[in-house]
Amino acid sequence: MLRVLVAILSLSPTAAAQDKVLPQPGETFTVDGCAAFVIEPQVAALREGPQPWIWYAPTLRGLPGPEEAWMFERFLAAGVAIAGIDVGESYGSPDGTRRFQALYEHLTATRGYSARPVLLARSRGGLMLYNWATVHPRRVAAIAGIYPVCDLASYPGLERAAPAYGMSAEALAADLAAHNPVDRLAPLAAAGVPILHLHGDRDGTVPLEANSGALRARYAALGGPVEVSVLEGRGHDMWSGWFQSDALVAFAIQHALAGAERAAPTDDLAPVKVYILSGQSNMVGIGQVGANKARQSKGATEGAPEERAEAPGTLTTVVKLEGKFPHLVNAAGQWVVRDDVRYKGLITATADTGLTVGCGANANSIGPELQFGHVVGDYHAEPVLLIKASQGNRSLGWDFLPPGGERFTYEGRTYAGFGDRIPSWTAEDPGKEVDWYAGKQYDDCVRAVHALLDGFGERFPQYASRGYELAGFVWWQGHKDGNAAHASRYEENLVRLIRSLRAEFTAPEAPFVIGTIGFGGWAMSGPHATIAEAQLAVSGETGRYPEFAGNVKTVETRDFWRDASVSPRNQDFHYNGNAETYLLVGEALGRAMLELQRGR
Repeated sequence: MLRVLVAILSLSPTAAAQDKVLPQPGETFTVDGCAAFVIEPQVAALREGPQPWIWYAPTLRGLPGPEEAWMFERFLAAGVAIAGIDVGESYGSPDGTRRFQALYEHLTATRGYSARPVLLARSRGGLMLYNWATVHPRRVAAIAGIYPVCDLASYPGLERAAPAYGMSAEALAADLAAHNPVDRLAPLAAAGVPILHLHGDRDGTVPLEANSGALRARYAALGGPVEVSVLEGRGHDMWSGWFQSDALVAFAIQHALAGAERAAPTDDLAPVKVYILSGQSNMVGIGQVGANKARQSKGATEGAPEERAEAPGTLTTVVKLEGKFPHLVNAAGQWVVRDDVRYKGLITATADTGLTVGCGANANSIGPELQFGHVVGDYHAEPVLLIKASQGNRSLGWDFLPPGGERFTYEGRTYAGFGDRIPSWTAEDPGKEVDWYAGKQYDDCVRAVHALLDGFGERFPQYASRGYELAGFVWWQGHKDGNAAHASRYEENLVRLIRSLRAEFTAPEAPFVIGTIGFGGWAMSGPHATIAEAQLAVSGETGRYPEFAGNVKTVETRDFWRDASVSPRNQDFHYNGNAETYLLVGEALGRAMLELQRGR
């Protein structure tokens, strides 16, 4: 207990770097006149990309201590470094925060550390790390805490904290909301920073309710993801369970590694990243959110039940009951709505909202946009706008035929080129004009996207000062082309589509990601199999189209097929409405897009 009191109450000055003793072998040095340290994994020299790291505080004399050795070993084994700086008893003051920023800049600018560390706050380290984090919310991957101080009035009290702030206790009280972590959570919640605290219900030094308890209530009310694990009967002590928590270690490692994968934060005027998604009904989105009556249709799988009160394969079942894709719900069990990723649907699926559930064909459905948006939104520091311009029952060989698409003959029958109003004909059967033309859906979608982007500042006033950058295209389509004639031309038409869209939007090398069709999984055959192979053939790594190397990527989706027996619907051409399929496709498309983005 004596050591605990010393660690909490001492007012020791910053220790010299050479005097710092670490619980694991590491390096000590000086930053802005303060002792700092790093402990790096042995694999650090072999890493590709930024070094994942965990920022520990407080780094006062004797801290971090031997009790942290267990979790530090696990961080290092996962390839995650640990760092910290001793700014003395700052209590989260602006001067201490300035020195924290100096360490951050040193590590990220000169040592190749990730721009988004996980913050690990022990006791009063909460004041230090939270007050840095609230100023730099987009530079935080996550926050973990071991009985962290979140309320200055609770600990150390305003009388003791005031000198560190260069203020009287009365002045600090009057301006407390500007300096108190528990009152400054909104920027972190807006950035979606995950928080996990461990705290004892008998903590008399840093009381649960005034600190982690108050933070949990306020952060959840702001929509931020937060969990506080309350340890019954525990106080502010040196119990090994605080420092040997599998849950805390797993949380910190997961988010440190993910933080290193994300792009570095940018200034507030960086352009919005715009992605254009298109295709037919499965891009529109038929993944079912809630239990629904299954509908029979032609092409349905034999033997599937026609109705289910509690349907498997819905989003509710997959996420809330099976625990998959947990980031889609908040601590209150509600569907997450992202404010850094905006969705706007055109033609169909016309939701206009922060990215959330219900951006599919109706409010009870999703498409691949949901998980795709989470993947790219987690990567970009800038806001993201997803524009989906799709229509069901449309083929690339007729409806979406790009400009310049030529007539062709297959088995004696001539098929339409761009602009033709007769779908196909022969000398003996001249066909009839229809109230449509080859390429009309292409034109309709392109015009709708142009109209939206031409009025970007007026339509999205919150982004007017930023402008936008076309970050990429996503294409998922193919069922309607499942006849031998159109399937035979699918590869040629897809190449033309990629070139046409890039030219149309003046984005000659914008990343272009394609999902194969996956109906029936690997049992697929006939023209649909021909289409899937054509989609794979245009991928840049095949070398078939040198201009597409490093900027076009096709992802295989047949592994994501789910049978009607484990799905809410019985429509094979709509992937049986299985929400997990749509999430997995969106995940794969998003990961492929990031691969292309990182290679640019």
